[in-house]
Amino acid sequence: MSHPNTQLQSSTIDILQSLVARGDVDLAALLSAESIVVDKLYSCIHLGSLDLQNKLLHLLHSIISAFRARTDTSNNGQQKLDDQRGTESTVNINSLLVQTLVDGLSVSSNRPILQHWLDFILTTIPQFHEILQPAIGPLNDCVCRLLQSGLEEITQASSQSSTAGDISVIATDADFLMLLNALERLVLLSLSQLPDTTQVDDDVLSEKPTTEGTSILGYVSNVFSTEPTSGLTEEQMPVSSVFI
Repeated sequence: MSHPNTQLQSSTIDILQSLVARGDVDLAALLSAESIVVDKLYSCIHLGSLDLQNKLLHLLHSIISAFRARTDTSNNGQQKLDDQRGTESTVNINSLLVQTLVDGLSVSSNRPILQHWLDFILTTIPQFHEILQPAIGPLNDCVCRLLQSGLEEITQASSQSSTAGDISVIATDADFLMLLNALERLVLLSLSQLPDTTQVDDDVLSEKPTTEGTSILGYVSNVFSTEPTSGLTEEQMPVSSVFI
């Protein structure tokens, strides 16, 4: 049975989830709620509290979605104001969010709910790619470290003698599958940030000089051109011209 304080917090999260989903929260309140939820997630990770993390992740996804919808609706008027001021409006994520996502994957006590964190990351980042783009690189590194650590554990366990008794490792085959799938998705998201070089290649090809083709045609045309034969002697002239 969970602690009464945990039940109260769970009910509070459900109420906030309903309010955010209905769109009854303004932009300032969304920013404040995002900061509070990220701080709460960070503390739950390092305190080993697993009961509230899944609900907090759902609430955070709803907050980011509502925040994106709010900024999109007000983007037209803000863009005109920024153009007049000569500035550009940017959306910055919470400074603790990236570290919270990395810790949610890497802290060993969080391994039982690793699937929830991967689901949140692989659902939220592609959906809000512009906002969460700074988190892709650190998450890539984190997943690679987890895979390397799990591989080292299995290699070390397989090298030990079979008479040493039972050997326990943290990583399981399901963890490897989840992490490999996450790594593939994150790498694809990283590659999507690279600039498209197709237009650049087309411009280079269009500017390439075509002197090679013209020189060949010029050479062929010279082959079929006639030259004056005034310098030829009678002996050098064709036989047909002698009897004319």
